[in-house]
Amino acid sequence: MANLKEVQVIKLPKELDNGRENHLYFTSDEEIKEGDWVMYNNCIEQAGRVESQIAYHGFKKIIASTDPKLIADGVAQIPQAFIQKYVELGGIYNVMVEYFEDNDNLQYNEFGEHAPYRVKVNSNNEITIHPIKDSWSREEVLELKRRADAIIVQASDVLGTEYNTEYKEYFDWSNKHL
Repeated sequence: MANLKEVQVIKLPKELDNGRENHLYFTSDEEIKEGDWVMYNNCIEQAGRVESQIAYHGFKKIIASTDPKLIADGVAQIPQAFIQKYVELGGIYNVMVEYFEDNDNLQYNEFGEHAPYRVKVNSNNEITIHPIKDSWSREEVLELKRRADAIIVQASDVLGTEYNTEYKEYFDWSNKHL
C-alpha cells in the first residue's frame, strides 16, 4: 500500500530580464532541514542551519517544483502530465504525493519520533502524484469502520466500561446504517 500525503500546489510568477514566467511548487508541512528549499508568504529561500522547527514556524517545505534552479539543487520535478492537467483545469490546489519508507536512512525528529519517509520519485526525478480521493465505495467504508471498531474495542479494554457506554451509540448507529 502506498504512503500518501496531501500537499498544496502553489503557482508563483518569477520576474526575468526578458519578461515573466510562472512556476509551480508543491509545499508540505514536513520537517525542515538545513539546505531545504522553503516558502513563506510566497517568498522562496533556502533554509539555513535548523536548530529548532520553531524558527521555521509558518514556513512550508518545497518538495517539488517546475523551477529549474530548485530542480538543479535536488528538489523533485513536477511531471509534465500534471502541468498539462493544471493548465487544462485552470488550477489544481492540492494533490496526494507518494512517499516511501527509507530504511537505509532512518532519522529521528526532535521528539525522538521515527521519520523514515521520503518523497517517491522516478528515474527522471519526477514526483509521484495521485488525485485527492473524494468518494469511497461501500466496501472501503466498511473496511474503515472495521479498523475503527478494532481500535475502539482495544481502547475500551484499557479504559473500561465508561468508554464502552460512550461508544455504544456509535456502534448501534454504524451497524444499522452501514
